Amino acid sequence: MQKKEDILKEIARLRAASPAEAGEAFATILEAVEAFFTPDKELEQEIGACAFQVAFNYEYRNTVYKNQENMPKFSKDLPPGYEDVRELFTAGGVWEEIEAMPEDVFAAAFILPTAGGNVSKLDTSGTGAATNPYLDDWAARITAARAAVVPGLKIINDFCEGAATNNGLAVHFEEHGGIVSAPTRRETADRVYIAGGYLEVIQTYGLAVHIPSYMKE
Repeated sequence: MQKKEDILKEIARLRAASPAEAGEAFATILEAVEAFFTPDKELEQEIGACAFQVAFNYEYRNTVYKNQENMPKFSKDLPPGYEDVRELFTAGGVWEEIEAMPEDVFAAAFILPTAGGNVSKLDTSGTGAATNPYLDDWAARITAARAAVVPGLKIINDFCEGAATNNGLAVHFEEHGGIVSAPTRRETADRVYIAGGYLEVIQTYGLAVHIPSYMKE
């Protein structure tokens, strides 16, 4: 998962290669990056809820009963972020694009005002300020991606809750013969916090979501 400081370093790299009069063009993307990495209560609640639900879903999927044929099958149509929640925090691929952007290509894309402050024919903003289509596109996508994080988490949560209800009914009413094998709590913790990416998200955003004591640094 990309850290804010790493992204800002890449933006600074591109800014250093840009025309001197292009500084103000970076304001919107810097605001978008700051907002993307700003935690809020809704994000905190949904990350906690999803970690909880994914933990149980993993245990349900990997619990074997003596009469397993009587138990329901689990859907393989997994929502984005179910396997690794960090998938929801890539800003729609913008971080990778910024890192891969050649400085010369980026600098050449600037549309600058003409001498005397008049707007060049290529500048359709009407402001006379320097613009760059890459910056405009990235800022818009970062903002949209951040707005999509909580809805994406809700989808994971709903997916797991639906499976829990169906599995719970089978456990309660079927003659399943008892448990043959099931994941240990530490195996489940590894699946959720490490493989599933929740530890990194919690730490990156400084969320007040429980981390197992044996996983804390």
